[in-house]
Amino acid sequence: MSYLSEIYTIPVVKRYVSTTLSMSNFIRINFKLISFFLPLIISFSSFGFWLKVNFFKEQPKLKFTKEYMISLDYNDKKIFWSSFQNYNELYKNNLVIPSLNFIEMDSNFDKIMDSIQIDMTFDNVTKNNNTIGRIFFGFLFETILDYRINWKFKTFVMGEYFLLKNGPINQINCFGDLYLESINEYIDMNDMNKNINITQNILNTTDISIDLFYKYIRDIKYSLEGRKFICNTMYNINSTSTNLSFSYKIPEQIIFYKTSIFELIKWGLIQYITFAILIRSFLNQFLKFLCINNCLDTWIDK
Repeated sequence: MSYLSEIYTIPVVKRYVSTTLSMSNFIRINFKLISFFLPLIISFSSFGFWLKVNFFKEQPKLKFTKEYMISLDYNDKKIFWSSFQNYNELYKNNLVIPSLNFIEMDSNFDKIMDSIQIDMTFDNVTKNNNTIGRIFFGFLFETILDYRINWKFKTFVMGEYFLLKNGPINQINCFGDLYLESINEYIDMNDMNKNINITQNILNTTDISIDLFYKYIRDIKYSLEGRKFICNTMYNINSTSTNLSFSYKIPEQIIFYKTSIFELIKWGLIQYITFAILIRSFLNQFLKFLCINNCLDTWIDK
């Protein structure tokens, strides 16, 4: 007894035809138009084609530029120092040069700094009855993004704190996380290196004071924001120096950025092609169903 073996297969093709002016042909043409325009309409009305702002996760690369401003208000005096000569001239009666040390730490060895500590010491400024009522500081960093976009900007982190502790203070330790912030809530590629001359702009400013400096920096489009920021105070009775320590962690954060026209078109096309394939496949299957079940005025062309 022998069994049948398949030697070669020829698919059976059935061509359903109709006249040019028939309802069937009208439906076929409309299905083609629908499969072209409907994905376009869906793409335009959905989020994809208008993805003007996108996001990704990145740990910003921060480099301390050694440019800064610090001001301490005691109960009987003021201490000031900055890297900007015009401000030092304004507060020349309050100038005290601090010793500055900073440490950048890469805890996971990925060549991206995970934290930075800035230590400052003002020697021979503390007496037993000295109390600090206010501290103002501003540190300038170079901020770099290079994971999804190549972007660089000089950004300040600033802080103003009023210390309410009764009694003398000569040690202030501040801790927090640094996050890149934008007034527009997203990064614009057109702003790349726009404030590269920020130091010169500050030096050329004629209307100067700490309050005006604070306002000027606050109005810059991008800044570094210290979150979860706390300051602890101590007093060392055997020391005549005032010590300041600022410890910042640099965590990974969600970066929102303004997409370019090329990226906008790319995601729009991807979405359009996806919808077009799905809609055309559905309409073809529906047209097949209508023909097979004799719902249209078609016949098989043999």
